[in-house]
Amino acid sequence: MFDVTAFDALPVDAAECRRLAAMWALESAAMADGFRQVAGVDEAGRGPLAGPVVAAAVRLAHPVPGLNDSKRLTSHRRDALFAALMEAEHDVGIGVVEAVEIDRLGIQRANYLAMRRAVEAMRRLPDLLLVDGYALPDMPMPVRRVVRVAFHCGGKRNRQSVPRPHHGNAGRAVSRIWLRPAQGLWRA
Repeated sequence: MFDVTAFDALPVDAAECRRLAAMWALESAAMADGFRQVAGVDEAGRGPLAGPVVAAAVRLAHPVPGLNDSKRLTSHRRDALFAALMEAEHDVGIGVVEAVEIDRLGIQRANYLAMRRAVEAMRRLPDLLLVDGYALPDMPMPVRRVVRVAFHCGGKRNRQSVPRPHHGNAGRAVSRIWLRPAQGLWRA
């Protein structure tokens, strides 16, 4: 994990350096508690009428300048950040639960399953998992449920940047195959 004492060495201006340091508050606290492989998990797609639930689990090798809550980013910037996060130095797992499984399990259990699959898809399991708002059950590592994590954690912003582009692509593909334009559920 990134040495949190090295923020001053990042190739960014002082304001961005302070913003990135503040985003890493939860990771810094976890490291002070002895955890070294801290990852976060988040989902996208819980609310749409059609398509899968997609989750991403992310453990960063270092802060990524420009990251922010995905809703505050343009689609172009989200796509660029997605590419940066998928670099080999970061550990990213993506989990998908398709609509058929959602119908069978219900949305809450499907959400948990997508997050579990994302964590299991990582190259190396974290020793601590930060979860936004959910008490994710039956995980093989400690889970810290964090309410309003976007205000405290840089990793939250990273996790949001992964599932949203992936979910959008899956949603567009599903819409072209399964939904008729007359239904008005999707406009490509």
